[in-house]
Amino acid sequence: MIVATDDKELKELILSKFIRAINACKELKIRNLIFHTGWFPKTYSNIDWINNSILFWNEILEYTDDNINIFIENVYENNPELINTLVNEINRINFKACLDIGHVNISSKLHLKKWIEILNCNIGHVHFHNNHGKDDEHNGLKNGNINIDEVISVLKANSPNANWNLEIKNGFEESIEILENRI
Repeated sequence: MIVATDDKELKELILSKFIRAINACKELKIRNLIFHTGWFPKTYSNIDWINNSILFWNEILEYTDDNINIFIENVYENNPELINTLVNEINRINFKACLDIGHVNISSKLHLKKWIEILNCNIGHVHFHNNHGKDDEHNGLKNGNINIDEVISVLKANSPNANWNLEIKNGFEESIEILENRI
């Protein structure tokens, strides 16, 4: 969903759907809610995207409290700067980045280590999966070209409080074992 839209009717529709999701989380006592950034290359200037996104998320956050964490997940971003700026500008304890390492591997030429170092403690949640740098394969952690050991090490040093979860289609047992042995 394009949260940075200038289209008032579309923005109202998106707001209503997100508010419904937040209310469902409250009712079900779900603490973590993940949304994609809605950033698409060449759709808006970075300044317009940031300004519109800040307005949108500040409005959404009026419907939450500190018991619901909202994580903004990278998808097509080629660097972490926009997400980092957004999280810093919102500046709320319950608004952080969800770093999807597989998405970084297919969308960015910037090394994953650099993403983690730049986002640092702004990372509140991590999606772990692997791929070969071309498609969003959601492979187990051993099936791809992401150096999982390095990612874990850099995350521990820079984002020690982030939640981690596997988002994989195969290699479940070995991926669980990899994470269990490194936590």
